Amino acid sequence: MKQKVKSVKSISPKEIEEILYHFSKSMHGMDSEDQLLWDMAKNCISILGFEDAVIYLVDENNQVLVQKAALGPKNPTGTEILNALQIPIGEGITGKVAQTGLPILISDTRNYPEYIQDHYCPTKIE
Repeated sequence: MKQKVKSVKSISPKEIEEILYHFSKSMHGMDSEDQLLWDMAKNCISILGFEDAVIYLVDENNQVLVQKAALGPKNPTGTEILNALQIPIGEGITGKVAQTGLPILISDTRNYPEYIQDHYCPTKIE
């Protein structure tokens, strides 16, 4: 089934500069990778206007992406992640993006057969 491409608002160079400045300013003084990852998830929602955000890191030994920070349905409280998924590189939307380095825009993941559903999160997650 062919996917409809959703219209995406372009971001001006000035807006990109402001976003990068905010992210870099926010990271200053962080003591750990965990602090940095959780801050990035919060910034994705507040600055970029996302509904939810999940940050993955690559486990190179096992060739998987591991959820390390999340805000939204995956994160009921504090820095807890429900059922932290591991997605093999090359599988699903997220795994394909990690493999190719190219973004994929899916208008409705329910119609995307390779989408990896997170059973702890009834809405979209990948």
